[in-house]
Amino acid sequence: MRKEIIKRFLIVLVIAIGLTGVLFLVTVSAQIRNTMKDDTIKEAMFYTAIRSSRSDCVLRIAIPSHGNYEYLLRLLPAFLLSITVAFIIAFISTERLVRSLTQPIQSIVNVMGSYNKNHMKLEFEETPYEELNIITEAAINMSDCIKEYAQQLDFERMIKEEFFANASHELKTPITAIRGYMELLLGDFATDKETQLEFMNRVLVETKHITTLVNDILTIAELESWEYEVTLSEVRVTLVLEDVIASYKVMAATNNITITYDCIPVKVVANEQHIKQILTNLISNAIKYNRTHGSVHVTIKSQEDTLIIEVLDTGVGIPKDAQIRVFERFYRVDKGRSRKVEGTGLGLAIVKHIVNYYHGSITVQSELNVGSTFTCILPEIIVR
Repeated sequence: MRKEIIKRFLIVLVIAIGLTGVLFLVTVSAQIRNTMKDDTIKEAMFYTAIRSSRSDCVLRIAIPSHGNYEYLLRLLPAFLLSITVAFIIAFISTERLVRSLTQPIQSIVNVMGSYNKNHMKLEFEETPYEELNIITEAAINMSDCIKEYAQQLDFERMIKEEFFANASHELKTPITAIRGYMELLLGDFATDKETQLEFMNRVLVETKHITTLVNDILTIAELESWEYEVTLSEVRVTLVLEDVIASYKVMAATNNITITYDCIPVKVVANEQHIKQILTNLISNAIKYNRTHGSVHVTIKSQEDTLIIEVLDTGVGIPKDAQIRVFERFYRVDKGRSRKVEGTGLGLAIVKHIVNYYHGSITVQSELNVGSTFTCILPEIIVR
């Protein structure tokens, strides 16, 4: 780059010098064309003529030309010297200009060259050129984006590793139980029919648990897939909510938990199964982690084209440090209590994936021994 700049500048300078020389020669030739030899004094003279404005007379004036030639010849060395000095000054100025440009560029190149996975922070010195400062700011912003993306990839990799480990554990536990019961049955350890039925019922329960777990894992896989296609239709939210609450009446009554709701009559453009999964998972968790004689209240309201779902319970609550992680797959706040409660540990993760699909958000507000409130916001899905 440096050599190229100098080369181009010298080309321009040579062209300028050439044009100056041409002008000098044109001036000399013009002087020659206006020179005529006077027959009276036998000398070469410069002539010029002026027409009179008052008459038809033409005034002709002449001066000796030998003085002008001598003057032009005297100017020639000065002309050549000035061109040489200009050339030297231009070369030195160009060299300094090129150096002032290439040094910060080389510094930027060196900093960019040191960028790697172990050193993902770019720090540039400020340059006197605004254009280069804009480039360095853009490079810093780009490196910050790459760093955030790399951190996100590391986090997702960690989550996937935890997911596979937890999924393996969750599948291994019921499979081990099923194998144990089947070995007892095949080994004639359950001699009476009542014990055999009990073992078979436990096998059936564990099988249902595995089926639910696999279905939830497949649901998350579908929601995370780029090729996931969803069929949208107009859904009456009130009917879906009433259907979900009816399916949990027995479960709520067993624990003496009251379920109430306040839902505006509204239709949304969404997948009905998605709305049902959101309500099912939030309401079932509100019942499972509630206290005896507790309550669950569901509120569904709208704000312009946005649907807002709130599920409030009077349960055990969630610690503040755990509230940000409750939407992770297989995350359990109280592992001892959670093992006693039916479920796969994927319910809230599924809810978050569904909400993200609709470009919405889900938040939780909770206080220990007071209760929790989960709020889902689904924008631009209400039918007007």
